[in-house]
Amino acid sequence: TLEPSPELAKAMQSQLGAQLSANYVQDLVVTCDALNASLRVNEEKSPGNVSMDVGVHCAIWAHGYQVSHNYKTQVATAVGSGASDQAYAQALPKLLADGASGIADQMRGDISKVAR
Repeated sequence: TLEPSPELAKAMQSQLGAQLSANYVQDLVVTCDALNASLRVNEEKSPGNVSMDVGVHCAIWAHGYQVSHNYKTQVATAVGSGASDQAYAQALPKLLADGASGIADQMRGDISKVAR
């Protein structure tokens, strides 16, 4: 069992903030909740890879406009064959950064809609 520290929601918030900082507009408010994430290893098809499904619900406001969506992405990275819990723990930051990048890419379109 992996227990990331800082907790996953705080780490995702930090990653999303960094990914979206260039998209900030005056009066922009983004709130996200209901983060869900799951890690998977398919021992038969791809034993040297770990994948993570990430989803989060976010509401975006700016200038009186609002958008609210569930954003989802799936990312994967390589781990050594016969990987231990430590290898998976070391893969988690990359999975988290890549997942945040995928979600941020989706959010940029919604930010541009409300930032008119």
